Amino acid sequence: TIGLYVVSQRKVQEFLRYYQTQQKITVLLTSHYMKDVEALCKRAIIINHGRIRHDGPLADILDRFSTWKIMDLQFAGTEVPGDLARFGEVIESRPPRVRLKVPRNRIPEILNALLSSYSIEDVGVQERPLEEVIAELFTSDSESSATPDERSLATAAE
Repeated sequence: TIGLYVVSQRKVQEFLRYYQTQQKITVLLTSHYMKDVEALCKRAIIINHGRIRHDGPLADILDRFSTWKIMDLQFAGTEVPGDLARFGEVIESRPPRVRLKVPRNRIPEILNALLSSYSIEDVGVQERPLEEVIAELFTSDSESSATPDERSLATAAE
């Protein structure tokens, strides 16, 4: 549906869900367009260079292959604290807002420390985009399957 307008995309997605439910069939969707995949699929199979990297629930892809999340913070006042790097990587700072890249397994601990240390008005925690995680998976597969000479050429070109 990548070439369709938003309303048309939704209608096609709704039709596919309706048809699948009514006919009790499995729809095999092959797509590189992650918005369709997220809207239509409960299960995903990721194949890269003939190797199955994932076969299971779509939601498990992020749990399995993404080690971090994005934390959006809005501080009270107009400034942001200068020591936020101890909680994660500061990837954007527009006072009084800041965006941190934090390890997904430390979200509760980091959030607790932030809330007890600073005056924070709003917090949001987001998964990485599925498209980004899959692209990283394909890239890491390509790099790990390359010969030592290919890896050194890729490194030299960067």
